[in-house]
Amino acid sequence: AGSGSRLVAAGAEQRAAEREAAKNGMKLHRPNPFIPKDLSLRERAINSAATSSAAVTGPEVLSEPIPGIAKVYHRQDSHFLQPKASVAFRIHGPAAAADAASYLRSQVWCSAVMEELNEYAYDAKIAGLSYHLGAAPTGIELSVGGFSDKLPDLLKIVTQKMRDSNTVAPGTFRIVQDRYQRGLKNLALKQRPCDFAGRKARELMSSLSFSVEDRLAALEKLSPSDLDGENGRLLDNCHIEALLTGNLAPTDAAGISAAASSELKPQAAPDAL
Repeated sequence: AGSGSRLVAAGAEQRAAEREAAKNGMKLHRPNPFIPKDLSLRERAINSAATSSAAVTGPEVLSEPIPGIAKVYHRQDSHFLQPKASVAFRIHGPAAAADAASYLRSQVWCSAVMEELNEYAYDAKIAGLSYHLGAAPTGIELSVGGFSDKLPDLLKIVTQKMRDSNTVAPGTFRIVQDRYQRGLKNLALKQRPCDFAGRKARELMSSLSFSVEDRLAALEKLSPSDLDGENGRLLDNCHIEALLTGNLAPTDAAGISAAASSELKPQAAPDAL
């Protein structure tokens, strides 16, 4: 049946040992803020009538309008019945991919934001949460997944960082630039002929793609100052759509979307861009 576990208050001997360790520069890691405490399922998820395969439907648009977000799609889990959820935001904007240099700049900025959040990402991973921020041909995409209890906390940290990242530190820029440079050079110079031909065919058939060679040329000219104000270029005059699935009731989906919008502070959400 397995052994049980319980929390025990630290005794005087343990506290003395901790103080002695602190004198030598050692200390316990701070409490992980992403450890879930509420593992319950939302009411609809445990409704047996909703668990049949015949009841499975696609996501529906929330009727409640969310300021700053054009559409919020929601689908509450009724099959897997786990205390987990997934949220994704597609932030459409003309500035993200106006040309190869703009697209490369968007990619580097997204990676720089993630690089500077590594401390949080480690704690989140240990606690069963993860996120990704990346550039797409029509804008940028943010996704967060894992235990639904602390998912809003991680989302808040990431969206705050996105809106506040008006500049990129030179050290962070060098790390990200080197990573992209090695990756793009490998694609441009070390691909097998069959892979090279396939990549070129995809680039020629898609009007929304930029060649590896063009992005590599743009990267060679890129400097940290070129990323000043990149958050404004990506988040102002944008059109945001959200998809939330899993252990989330409609009110949860509305609340999470509204919280993300309040942090991102999009300046416009036109019907189409």
